[in-house]
Amino acid sequence: MPISAVENFPASLFQEEANRRLKTFGPNSLPQDQPSNFRKRLKRILREPMLALLVIVAAIYLIVGEKAEGILMSISVLLVIGIAYAQELRSENALTALKKISSPRALVFRDGEEKRISAEELVPGDLVSIHEGDRIPADGYLLQGSSLSVDESLLTGESFPVLKKPLVSHSRTQKDLHLGEIDALFSSTLVVGGRGLMRVTRTGSKTEVGSIGQSLFSTITTDFFLSQEISKTVRLFAIVGLAICLLLVIAIGIQKSDWLAALLSGLAAAMALLPEEFPVILSIFTAMGAWRLAKVGVLARNSQAIERLGAITDLCVDKTGTLTCNKMSVAALSIDGHTYWTHEFPMADLNEEAKNLLRFGALASPLRPMDPMEKELQSQASQLEKNGSTPHSQFQLIREYPLSTELLATSFVWFSNFKEAPLTIATKGAPEAILSLCQLSHEQKEKIKTEVENLSQKSLRILGVARGVAISSMGLPENQNHFQLRWLGLIGFEDPIRLEVPEALQKCQMAGINVIMMTGDYPATALRIAEKAGFRSGQVLTGADVEKLKDEDLKECFKTTKVFARLAPQQKLKLVRTLQTSGRVVAMTGDGVNDAPALKTADVGIAMGARGTDVAREASDLVLVDDSFGSIVEGIKRGREIFANIRAAMTYVGSIHVPIAGLAILPVLAGFPLILLPAHIVFLELIIDPTCSLLFESRISARNPMAEKPRSLETKLFSKKDLSRSLAQGALILIVSLLLIFYFQKSLKAEELRSLVFLQLTLGNIGLIIADFTGGSPSQLKKFLLTRRHFIVLALSLMIISTLFLSPQLQILFQMATLSWNLALVAVATAFLTSTLQGIWNWKMILSKSLPS
Repeated sequence: MPISAVENFPASLFQEEANRRLKTFGPNSLPQDQPSNFRKRLKRILREPMLALLVIVAAIYLIVGEKAEGILMSISVLLVIGIAYAQELRSENALTALKKISSPRALVFRDGEEKRISAEELVPGDLVSIHEGDRIPADGYLLQGSSLSVDESLLTGESFPVLKKPLVSHSRTQKDLHLGEIDALFSSTLVVGGRGLMRVTRTGSKTEVGSIGQSLFSTITTDFFLSQEISKTVRLFAIVGLAICLLLVIAIGIQKSDWLAALLSGLAAAMALLPEEFPVILSIFTAMGAWRLAKVGVLARNSQAIERLGAITDLCVDKTGTLTCNKMSVAALSIDGHTYWTHEFPMADLNEEAKNLLRFGALASPLRPMDPMEKELQSQASQLEKNGSTPHSQFQLIREYPLSTELLATSFVWFSNFKEAPLTIATKGAPEAILSLCQLSHEQKEKIKTEVENLSQKSLRILGVARGVAISSMGLPENQNHFQLRWLGLIGFEDPIRLEVPEALQKCQMAGINVIMMTGDYPATALRIAEKAGFRSGQVLTGADVEKLKDEDLKECFKTTKVFARLAPQQKLKLVRTLQTSGRVVAMTGDGVNDAPALKTADVGIAMGARGTDVAREASDLVLVDDSFGSIVEGIKRGREIFANIRAAMTYVGSIHVPIAGLAILPVLAGFPLILLPAHIVFLELIIDPTCSLLFESRISARNPMAEKPRSLETKLFSKKDLSRSLAQGALILIVSLLLIFYFQKSLKAEELRSLVFLQLTLGNIGLIIADFTGGSPSQLKKFLLTRRHFIVLALSLMIISTLFLSPQLQILFQMATLSWNLALVAVATAFLTSTLQGIWNWKMILSKSLPS
């Protein structure tokens, strides 16, 4: 029996019972790698070079009897481990939550209603609706089906699809479900045709796939460009730091004959030079960036997609569902040469012939349709009934004749609730197919064909509708060709443009992104939709044209052609590859099984989350929750912001390492007292990491990122301008610190001098954060100061600094002294001066567009 048979529709689970079974059987997910536990995370953290340096310094202090310093450094080791552990856990939690959001979905019946839920929530006994292109979410058996074909090669190795048929005589259990049975369905196999309704019997590890420990898809993760660049940078700094450490130890040891002080100075210099924050920033920003993308309806399935988002130069989009709403609406009704346009005629004002046309269009559709046109027919027909019910409520389904390649039409045979009425036949389909089933004269057929052509030129999808009668179900023919039907008329559908598309398309054009429509629809329809959306193209190339053109000629066509129609999947793939060979970074949207090759090949594959198939989602890098073109544009904007924020954070870290390294090396070489001890460097870097994670990750640029051209994938994190700016900012703080040392070194004790410089450096660090975060923009500075989270971070930093200077015990430990008010004001004034100069310089650079956003 077909799915739409109401009286035979099987019972579904109640939500309360489903919740109980979920607790009993567990989630419907296959065994996966265990998440990182405490030991694994700790092992990774202990490999960090900075941690090794801290351990060495702590050991030296303890060996020479400096217990206070040794304990302080040991506590610092624990603090660094704790911060690194918390950051790693935060990244994992964000990605785990993201994975849960983007898990496969299933169309299930609960409480008698159709719902879309996460496939992990399925339980034995659930009723699941499956359609072409879906991955079957669990093991079970087929209750109802229409031409359902399943590719079971994952389990059997057999490449030919298996035609499935329901066995309605008995119920099945998980024990008597075996491969090869005609009604058995298995998790992870692919529906390649038709639709059906299945009863779930096995979930999770109990499924055929789960029981043998087989994984359908394996994801190979590779380091992307930013990660490789950061690794090289850290290695370079580590080598340079080690070399300087050895030179300092030798130079100071020979000069002062104090090899212990020399060793501590060398280690302090190595710690100051090592930018261990870089990989932390990348991992935190990437994980949190994926979470922020999810908030705007874009799910990132791998980290490379986030890096590539801001580099997209060409965006290849499908028409249906991306540019349009994919919610077909009745636009026109054509009867006997007269056309009713629904925007001119309310449904209530239609004559009886037009109403019958809608009613029989709905009767020629399933009761629970999935097709957008069938949903619209049922909705419109329901509005014609007084009680809002569907036309189906007055009939009982006897037989359904499905669509076939030989005849593009479907017929439903209904029995009326009134016994004296005969069987009613409702048929709809391609106009030429319906005309072949109706007894019409040649002149009548030609007139209808002319009307079909006129409606098609207005970008409408056309269905023909007919009706007939039968005396008895025993005399029904085997196929529709033997029906003798009466022509009712034509129904024209339109898929309206999404409201946000014109504005989003303008944003893409402003951002230097070339948007290309690739569709399987007719050229005239594609061009009309393109014009409504705002494409700047008057030319259309078809799939046949693409096949004839050589790659070089095709590259030239991309300069003037933005619309490609009647494309087959392999032709979409050819277009994507041709763009890539031109050095372009290509994003591709898709929703079907056949789109998977192009999605996989594109630099950024974007699958539709609402209407896309599981195969398309698994081949993609990003998944759109709402299938909206506007979400793609918003995702590109966020991708550019994420890259800009990573760059800003890296620039800040590079800047602050300049004065830290300089103060660890230069005063000693000049014969001044040792200013920065290892404990001071650890203290400073305990501020740097959390600050970057909390502040720069949520930074909003002073400039509109969509006003910039796409960056190259080979764009360095540190361009010459960025490096110069970073060094200049750090050098300004260092020069002011060295001037303070030079001016006060004779009048102040070593502890007082160290306190003065340390206070100036820490306040300068906070000022540098504000200058780099806001770009010196007055409006951005106001937003920064009014944001609660930013205020809390600044307040905590200042509180920690003040505690350090007010506590006698900490002063002894850090070898510092209480400053007079005059000296404290000197430190505050110089820090404010450097921060103001940096902010002004940044703002001028932004206004001149020399500073990256």
